[in-house]
Amino acid sequence: MPRIAQVRILSPLPQLDKIFDYLIPDHLDIQFGNLVKVPFGKSAGKLAVVVGKSDDTDYAGELSSITSLESQHSLLTSEQHQLLNAVAERFAGSVSDLLKDCLPTISKAVDRKLPNKPHLVGSEIRLGEPSISFLELRIGSEKPWTEEFIDRCLAKLSLGQSALVVLPDYREEELFQKALEKRQLGAVSIRHNNSAKNSEKYLKYLFSLSQPAIVFGSRSTCFKPAFNLGLILLLDDADESHQEIRSPYWISRDVLLLRQRVASCDLLIAAHAPSADTVRLIELGFAKHLKQAASPVAVRCTETQNRLDDETFGLISSTIKRGKSVLIQVASLGYASFLICANCKQIRTCPQCNSRIWIDPTGITKCRTCSFRAKLPCSCGSEQIRVTRTGSTAMANWLQKAFPNIEVIHSTGQERITELDSGAKVVIATPGAEPNIDGGYTVVILADAVNMLGVPSLRATEHACQAWSNAAAKVNEGGIVIFVGLQGAITDQLRNLNFFEIIKQDCNERRDLELPPYSRLASILLNGHNLESEFQKIVMERFAGRVKHLSTVDKDRVSFLYQYKDGKDVAEGLRNAVEHLSQQVKSNKTNRKQIKVIMDDWQAI
Repeated sequence: MPRIAQVRILSPLPQLDKIFDYLIPDHLDIQFGNLVKVPFGKSAGKLAVVVGKSDDTDYAGELSSITSLESQHSLLTSEQHQLLNAVAERFAGSVSDLLKDCLPTISKAVDRKLPNKPHLVGSEIRLGEPSISFLELRIGSEKPWTEEFIDRCLAKLSLGQSALVVLPDYREEELFQKALEKRQLGAVSIRHNNSAKNSEKYLKYLFSLSQPAIVFGSRSTCFKPAFNLGLILLLDDADESHQEIRSPYWISRDVLLLRQRVASCDLLIAAHAPSADTVRLIELGFAKHLKQAASPVAVRCTETQNRLDDETFGLISSTIKRGKSVLIQVASLGYASFLICANCKQIRTCPQCNSRIWIDPTGITKCRTCSFRAKLPCSCGSEQIRVTRTGSTAMANWLQKAFPNIEVIHSTGQERITELDSGAKVVIATPGAEPNIDGGYTVVILADAVNMLGVPSLRATEHACQAWSNAAAKVNEGGIVIFVGLQGAITDQLRNLNFFEIIKQDCNERRDLELPPYSRLASILLNGHNLESEFQKIVMERFAGRVKHLSTVDKDRVSFLYQYKDGKDVAEGLRNAVEHLSQQVKSNKTNRKQIKVIMDDWQAI
C-alpha cells in the first residue's frame, strides 16, 4: 500500500496555496511537520512542509516522490496548521504567506548538535473552562506589567504548561527579559528575537516545541510553537506594531483570539488603555474586565496651547534642582511637524503628493511622505515659511540651551534607549520611545495632548490614550502627570486617569454610526491600477446589501464596511475578485502582488 504525504509548498504564489500529494520513499521516515523537498514543475527540489499522511489520493495522475527530508525535526504542529488555516480564512490570505512568519530557517549546524528529535515532556492539565480577559493596568499600581505577566506565567509553568507572551516591540521585549533574568527565570524562558542569528532562532524554535516555557517576542510570536500551551498574554493590543505590514496584514489580537480557540487555553489582554475592539469584546460578555489596584496619582490639565507655561517650566526647573528627572512627550519627530505660509497662512503641502511639509531631524525641509526636496513655493507664490508646531528635535535643542548644565536626552524610535539611571535629567521622547528610569520620573508632561486628539483618524483617541497612559505609567510615587492644552469633558476622565471610560465613550459614538469595531472595514490596494470602478462592480454585485462602500481614501485604496457575520464570505469573495482582476494587470517584478486585500484596515478612516 503506497504511503502518501500531503504537503504545502513554501511559495508566495497564490496558485500554489493548496495541498499537494507526494509518495513517501521507503527509506524516509516522514512525520507531520517535517520540512521536505519535492519535485515541482521545472524544479527538482522545492521546499514544502508535511501537513498530513494518507494511504490514498484523489489525484488521477502519477504521483511524484519526495526528494529529500530537510530536517529530522517536526517543525510544524497540528495546532499551528489549524491556526494558519483560520488566519488565512479570516484575512483573505494564503497559508503559504503565513508560513514565512511561522517556520524558522533550518540550521544544519544545530541539527548536527541535536541529532535526536526533541523529547516531549509534561502532560496536559486543564483546570476549568478557558477564559478571555482584559486586565486594565493602572497608573499608580505597585505591580508593573512585567511582574504581573511573570506571576501568571509561573502559575501555568507549575502545571507543566507553556505561556505565550506577545509584545509590541523590542523595548517591551528587553524590559520583560530583564525582569525574567532578575527573577532567575532565564532557563525557562525563550525569546524569539527577530534580530538574532538564524541558528539561534532555529534552536529556540526547537526548544519551544519540546518543553514548557515562557515563550515571548513581538507580533510574529503569535505563530510560534509553545509546548502544551496554557496561557496567552498580549500587551497593548491597540499598538500599531501589532498589525503585520505584509500580506495578509493580520492583527495580533485577532490571531491570538483564533489561537486561544484552537489551543483551548486562557487569553489575557493587558493595557493601560484598551483598544476599542477590546471594549467591544467586554460589552458582548466575551471577555472579563479585570482591574489592578492602584494608589491615586497627581494630575493637572492645562488649557493653554503653550507646551510649557510658566508654572510647568518652573516645575521642571525645581525638579531637576532636586536631582530628579522629567519626561516630556512630544508627538512628532524633527524640528517642525508642519509649516504654514508666512504670507497667506495656509498649511504648506507638497506639490507632488499633497502631503504636509516638515523639517526633519537633520534640519532639511521636505515632504513627509515622498521626501521631495526641491523648492516648495506656496500656491500664493511665496517661499517664506513659519513653524507652527516644533518637533521633538527642536524641543530638545531648546531645553538644552535653557538648562545647559543638565543632561537633556532625546529619545525616538531611531535610538535604542530603553533604560536610564536616576538623577537630574530632562528626557524628550516621541510616543512609544519613552525610556524607563530607575525610580520613575517625578514629572511627566504630555506636551502635545490636544494635537494628538486632533489627528484625522477614527482611532485618534485610542492611539492618544495608549501613548499618554504608557508615558504616564512611568511617573513615580508622589510625582505628577501634566496634560497640556486639553479642556472639556475629557479632562474629568484624565484627572482620574480613567482611560477605559474615555475609550468606552468613543465607542458609543462609533456604535451609533456603525463604524469599527461595530463593523469590519476591508480595503483594496490597487497599486496604481485604474480598477476602482470594476472592483466596486464585482464586490457590490456579489455582496449587494451586505457591504457599504466608503469614499476612496486615495487613488490606490478602495474601502468597504461589512458585518462580522459576513466576514468569511466577504474574505472569500474578495480573494476571488483579486485573483480575477490580477489577470488584467502585469508587473515587471516577479511575484509582486498587484492587488492586495486588508480585511481590517487601521489606516482607511
